[in-house]
Amino acid sequence: MNKLFLVLIAMTMCLSCTSKGEYTIKGTASKDLDGKKVYLKNKREDGVERIDSTEIKAGKFSFQGVLEKPALYFLSLGKVDHFDNPAYPAPLLIEPGQITIGLSSNEVKIGGTPVNIAFQKKIDAEAKLFERMKMMEQKYVSVNPATLSAEEIQKINNEYAAFEDSVKILNLNFATENINNPLGEGVFLSLINYLSLEQIEMVINNAGDDFKSKETGKMIINMADRMKRVSVGQKFIDLTMPDISGKEISISDYAGNGKYVLIDFWASWCGPCIAEIPTFIEAYKLYKDKNFEIVGISLDAKAESWKAAIRKNNMEWPQMSDLKQWKSKAVENYNLNSIPHTILLDPNGIIIAKNLRGAELMEKLRELIESGI
Repeated sequence: MNKLFLVLIAMTMCLSCTSKGEYTIKGTASKDLDGKKVYLKNKREDGVERIDSTEIKAGKFSFQGVLEKPALYFLSLGKVDHFDNPAYPAPLLIEPGQITIGLSSNEVKIGGTPVNIAFQKKIDAEAKLFERMKMMEQKYVSVNPATLSAEEIQKINNEYAAFEDSVKILNLNFATENINNPLGEGVFLSLINYLSLEQIEMVINNAGDDFKSKETGKMIINMADRMKRVSVGQKFIDLTMPDISGKEISISDYAGNGKYVLIDFWASWCGPCIAEIPTFIEAYKLYKDKNFEIVGISLDAKAESWKAAIRKNNMEWPQMSDLKQWKSKAVENYNLNSIPHTILLDPNGIIIAKNLRGAELMEKLRELIESGI
């Protein structure tokens, strides 16, 4: 989840709202920063960058100007792009009114106007969560996993999952409340691949017509529609691609014909995908003659790599690929953001579960197949 925060800091999109007015930025800085330059950078929707700068004198600096509408800017200290310091570049919303900024070498505090105050509160809350995570990591850093029971490992995993969920919810709440301004929209974009369909729809439902009419908004609404089409309770979307012999096969050759079908989206270059194969082999041996099938759909680009991985890993179930990697029609139709990704279908071809792996997958198959549900 650290990556989520870094993505937000690294965003360079200028996103728009609806307002016009003057703004001033009043900044203070620690004594060691006197003489250094402060930069404000913005990338417009047409790709043109705007950069303004000023010098810190006697612990103070300022900017002022007029914007037709609020915009997302990034503040850097000493360099236009200060990516060697995690505090910079720092996002802020240039909006009408007086914005306040407090700087040190490794910290930025933004306030003054409503959205920037709310954003700083989110950042402060996030920092406390990361401090808790550091303490948690220190507690476990010297622990040998081999000495832990399954229950203890699960407890640790649950702690990390709870932390990640807390960070996600903090950002989701900010995005939902601020989706109609550029900073809230930026947080939403940085977060979107971590959200469920219900969470994305919650933000969209809070958005105004301006957001929904923009290309960004349309893209997200279309993505939510694709997610709906492959959500639990929906029927599978058929795909036809060559198998390893070059023969065209379809998902419908196997799905919706009275068997439980696991669709496995994978690739030979995907380490986590390969790590899942032993579970699939176990499931296939146990249930292939008991109303169960697996269909592999690869995002490979090279036929030889794809076929070699199938042979090496003894993947005996049907395989298909159009060898277009992330341009595969599987990516758009099944709204894939990452792999491995699995979808479990019931005998009628209805999606009943997604992203089952390891012990969780085996338990689900035992429940469905051995109990005869």
